[in-house]
Parts: sequence; structure tokens; C-alpha cells
Amino acid sequence: MVWVWVLLALFAWIVLIVRLQQSGTLDRWNATRMLGIILMIRSERGLPTLERVSKPRRFWRYWGEFTLWTCRIAMVVMIGLLLLTLFSSFLRPTVAEPPSPRTLVAVPGLNPMIPLGWGLAAFIVALVMHEFAHGLQARAHGMRIRSFGLLLLGPLPLGAFAEPEHEELLKAPRHERQRLFAAGPGMNLQIAVLCMLLIGPIVGAMMPIQEGVHARGMVIDGPAEESGIYPFEIMTHVNDTSISGPDELRDLMKHEYAANDTVTITIYNVSSTSSREITLTFADRMEYYLSECKQDPTCDLATFEQDLEEMGVKSGQAFIGISGMAASDDGVARLSLPLFEDGTTAERILFSLTHPLELLIIPSPWMNNGRAVHPDQASMVMADTSLLGSILGTSGLMFVLNGLFWMIWTNLILGLFNLIPLVPFDGGHMFRDRLHDWMEHGRRLGQKVNAWNWHPIRSEELARGGVRVMGCLMAAALLVPLIMLYV
Repeated sequence: MVWVWVLLALFAWIVLIVRLQQSGTLDRWNATRMLGIILMIRSERGLPTLERVSKPRRFWRYWGEFTLWTCRIAMVVMIGLLLLTLFSSFLRPTVAEPPSPRTLVAVPGLNPMIPLGWGLAAFIVALVMHEFAHGLQARAHGMRIRSFGLLLLGPLPLGAFAEPEHEELLKAPRHERQRLFAAGPGMNLQIAVLCMLLIGPIVGAMMPIQEGVHARGMVIDGPAEESGIYPFEIMTHVNDTSISGPDELRDLMKHEYAANDTVTITIYNVSSTSSREITLTFADRMEYYLSECKQDPTCDLATFEQDLEEMGVKSGQAFIGISGMAASDDGVARLSLPLFEDGTTAERILFSLTHPLELLIIPSPWMNNGRAVHPDQASMVMADTSLLGSILGTSGLMFVLNGLFWMIWTNLILGLFNLIPLVPFDGGHMFRDRLHDWMEHGRRLGQKVNAWNWHPIRSEELARGGVRVMGCLMAAALLVPLIMLYV
């Protein structure tokens, strides 16, 4: 039924813009209809601001060079990830229930996991900064900007653009063009990193309401479920020993207790703000995993038992039967950079490099029903007594945290997606000019060693051919995994 309304709205939109075009209204608005259904609106607003901001031309050229190399590295990462996705799509088992098409479209409001308010606001900011960065690089290299513009499909912004003088863009040196094309996605990536840094103080101004350990789920018929522990309830003590994190609970079960030991666990319920004590008898960790193997006809019991022993699982070890174990403040703490966490230098560097992808994949909106923090985990923290915590309060801190999260998520998506080497994306234009550079270097090398000497036009033809091949490969990497979900 939803798709019926979508199609009706699309039909009404087409009728509206056709009538506006026929009446000459679009010409008066300096607007154009594209591909039948997309409205391109141009405006000269923002050009004076662009001229003022772009005055330190040398600074913006240095910034453009830094951004260009950042985007080249990010492009290589994107190519690797897309090729890995393409190859792995042929190895994955068939999905019994493929995801709804709505969840595959990153449109705020249409995708149920992207909230309309935060998603649309972050998307508009990301688009504006993306195109303004293109304009900055154009002016820094002496190219004029005719207008800024917006691409609309009904009320939804599909994209934005900074329209340079076409002839000046074509005549510009290839390296300067690459800086211009890299500026937009580079700005998005830099905004995402800045927001990641800003999340740290926000998380630092929060504290757990009650220190302890909670779990996202319970093993069916496991000790925790049978004892009456529910998901997202906080375990604060085992007998008289306090626990503040998963590692402490694991160490207790490994070194202090064994299977069939009975303990008293103190439980704190955030909703009722009350504590209770329950009695729990640990199960045998090895027996639990072996019982799971016995229920699977494809599982070889002897091999599986040997694998468990190699992983340190032994008979008689205590097993509590919970999954997704985390500390009370884990819901917000996982969003912060390792600058605000413990760990060795190597661990912090590695986490810093992988944190952007982790924000996109692991704690994504799909895990928390479109929220940066799971509601039950959000209720486990409150503002501390610091200056920032006192000013914003708990609700203010969570508001800022959600805004920063969606700024990170939207800017990463927009920046990385635009770096795919596929025309008309910025990455496609960057790849074409870079490939042209390589062909020219090869031509000059051939001249120097008297091995070959093709015409400069041949370099351009080879570059275009390489872009077409890469474009087909990237299109396949984007489309084939989606098609395989429904085959």
C-alpha cells in the first residue's frame, strides 16, 4: 500500500513540474527539468560568501592538495570493499527473507531506519558543505562559479551542485581539476572526523546511573533466563563482589566459580529504579556448546570439541547464558574515539583507523531501530557534575549526541559513495584525470627510452577506456550483491 501512495505522489509531481515548465515558471525560477522527474533549481545566493571565504587562495590550494591525497586513499579503500562485497556475494548462502527495498534506499523518512528529522537535517548540511567545498577549490584556482543549485524529487533533496564555467573547467590543469572534484567528498570526510572528535567530550560528560553489566539477550533455557534475569537489566554484584564491566564478570566465572556453583546476583532495573537479588546456578560451558553441536546434523562432534579446547573452553567452566554482554555506559561509550579510552598506542591507532567503518556497520542505525543509542542503553546513563553536563543535562547531551552521530553517518556515506570511481560521481572524474596522468607519464617514459611514442590523444582515449572498464566493474559491485539478495 505504501508503494501505491509513492507512485501516486510521483505521478502528481511529474504533472506539476510539466505544467510549471509549459507555463514558463521554471524559466523565471532559473530552474530546469531533468530526466523527466528531477527539478534542478539554480541560485546565485551564496556566491558573495564564497568569494569572501575563498580569499586566502594559497591556503585553500594547500587544503585541496591534502584533501586530494586523503580522497585517493579513501577511494582505494572503497574499491577494495566493493570488490570484496562483489566476490563474497557469490559465496553467501541464499537469504530466506531478503530485506525490504525500503531499507536499501538511504532516503530519510522512506528508509524506516533513518529518521526524517535528523536524517534530513544532516543530509542537507552535508550537501551544502560538499558543494561549497567544490566552489572553494574552483575559486582558489581561478575558476568562476556560475551558480549553486539543488536537485529535487518532490520535497526530497537528491543532491546539490556548484556550477563552474564549463570552458574554464575543461581548460584547467588536470591536477587542479582533481583537487576540485576531491574537495566535496573530502569536506564530508573531514566533517565526519570533526564530529567524531566532538562526541568524545559529550560522552565524557555522561556517567552510568548504576555501574554493572547488562546483556542484549538471554540463551533460551539458560541459567540467566531460568533465574529471572531480563535483557538490559544491570547485574551489579555476584555474591558480595561488585562488577563494573564484562571482563570482571568473565574473570569471576573463569577463576572463582565453576559449573553447578550457586551464587546470588544483585540486579538493578532502570525502569523501576529498584534492586533485587536472584539465585543462579551456573551451567557447564563445554556441555552447552556440545549440546548445540549435537542438534546440528552437519556438526562433527569430535572436531568441534577439539576446536573448543583450542579456544580455551574446558569442561566444568561456569556458563551464565547471556549474549551481547556490555557495561552500563557502553551504549554511548562505543561512539567515542579511542582518544577517550584506555589501551595501548597500537590499539588506539588501529581503532582510530577502523572507527569510521565501525560507525557505519557495527553500531549502525539498523541495530538500534534508527537511533544512535539503544533506548534501554540510553536510560542507563545520565549527565555528570562537569560544566558541560551541568549546562546541557542528560536530555541535552543525548540530543547533541544524536545530532553528531547522524552528521558522522551522513557525511561518511555521502563522502565515501562519491569517491566510487564511477562517472558521474566525483570519484569517476578524479579517476579519469588520474589515469590520464599515468598514461601521459607512460608516453613520456616511452619517448625517453625510445620504446614507444603514441599521440597525446591516445593517452586520453586510454584513460577513457580505463574509466569505462572501472565503471562497469564498480556498477557490478554495487548492483550484483543487491540482485543476489533476491535471486
